[in-house]
Amino acid sequence: MVEGKNENSKQCNFVCVNCGCDAKRLYQEYNKSVIRIEHCDYCGQVVDKYVEFDPVIIFLDALLLKKQALRHILLNSGIQSCWKFTLVLLICETFTKLLQKSHVPSSGLSTNKVDWQEPDHVIYSAMEWDLYKYFILSLIELGSFLFGMTVWLLLWKCFFRKDADLPSASVLLQGLVLSSFGQVCMLPMMIWGLQEHINVCHILCRIFTFSANVQTARVLCPVWSFGVSLVSVLFGYTLSQMTIQQLSQWLNFKDIT
Repeated sequence: MVEGKNENSKQCNFVCVNCGCDAKRLYQEYNKSVIRIEHCDYCGQVVDKYVEFDPVIIFLDALLLKKQALRHILLNSGIQSCWKFTLVLLICETFTKLLQKSHVPSSGLSTNKVDWQEPDHVIYSAMEWDLYKYFILSLIELGSFLFGMTVWLLLWKCFFRKDADLPSASVLLQGLVLSSFGQVCMLPMMIWGLQEHINVCHILCRIFTFSANVQTARVLCPVWSFGVSLVSVLFGYTLSQMTIQQLSQWLNFKDIT
């Protein structure tokens, strides 16, 4: 059973996973073996059915980008230590950029291709300057995207709906980072030796991550329509890509986008 946040906390941030309305609690616990699932006062359905679901089922529903599963994970689960997932995300993106660089043609028909299945390349990759360079670039890319989303959120609060029920910037940024889990799928691609399809896999993971970011924005900002959520994520992605391109030209980096 997935535990919810503490019922006695001063800030009750539970929501119904079906309609998105506020709820006082997810369940009422009588003793260690007896609980009563709460029902929503607005829609009458179970506030959060996922408290009784196996984590595998929750993950599969989140993989399908279901709003109910995303509301449970982002709003009702009390996720902590988001920085650990952010670090894993940056490492995966770093190795993806490194592999993309190793498959770029150098001159003529020859290619600067690295066999990453060889143990020496895996062991000594940490000694390459490119690894740290791409890690910094991945950090800047993610930071630019999150900065763009924060600016969009603040502009919306200031000029459009000042009294709208919008999350804080930290909650939105944490949700966007967690919804970028699609990029972690690049890790098994590298482990299974699919480097020859690295560009295609990277594009597919980007498309899935973009869709997950849009759905997360709709879940965390219910006053935003699909169009507003789509434009907000596009704004963040555009800002991040412009930042990376300008930085790459300034530092004379190649093939990092």
